[in-house]
Amino acid sequence: MLPVHNVGLSLTGSIPSGKLGLNYIAEIGNGRPARRPQNTTVQNLVDENNGKAVNLGLWLRPEWLSGLQVGASVYHDHLLPDIPQRVQEYIPAVHVVYTTPKFEWLNEAVLIRHSLDEGRTFNTPGFYTQISQQWGAYRPYVRYQYINAHPNGLLEDIALRRGPSFGARFDFNDNIAFKTQLDHILRKGQPDLNGLHLQLAFTF
Repeated sequence: MLPVHNVGLSLTGSIPSGKLGLNYIAEIGNGRPARRPQNTTVQNLVDENNGKAVNLGLWLRPEWLSGLQVGASVYHDHLLPDIPQRVQEYIPAVHVVYTTPKFEWLNEAVLIRHSLDEGRTFNTPGFYTQISQQWGAYRPYVRYQYINAHPNGLLEDIALRRGPSFGARFDFNDNIAFKTQLDHILRKGQPDLNGLHLQLAFTF
């Protein structure tokens, strides 16, 4: 749903702001293709349109509250779906994160906006919130996510989905972790989805 992978250039840095701790990010890349079965998820060597995807963001980490981060970004790209019009994609997003060595609270909200050349616009709002607490090598967490795709837009197959996830991560050491997660997703006009996800992760 979100263009989380992008082949291109990324520039980040800090902005002189004293105790506010202001930072920026500026990115340009191939973006993602329109949601067509023949396209891959990531455009590695080519871009299906003549323009590039651009992402600009700001975030702050104030010294007066260690662990807090608040930020916002705007993503823009052009998509060429199987309709006789080009689609402009705007994705404004905001996030509020609070983390300590043991506690973590993550929040993010987005609005995926698709605008056709003829003037029609389709909005898809979404958000999630996640809380976790670490006890020794274990970190259980709970998350709630929500997405409501416009019924006539490019993401109409997603429709309305919402529900909780429950999981836990176990750290064998600093380099190896195992995670298990249970999902319960309610879908508009369709049966609920239940899922079990297992992941073994390595870092080096």
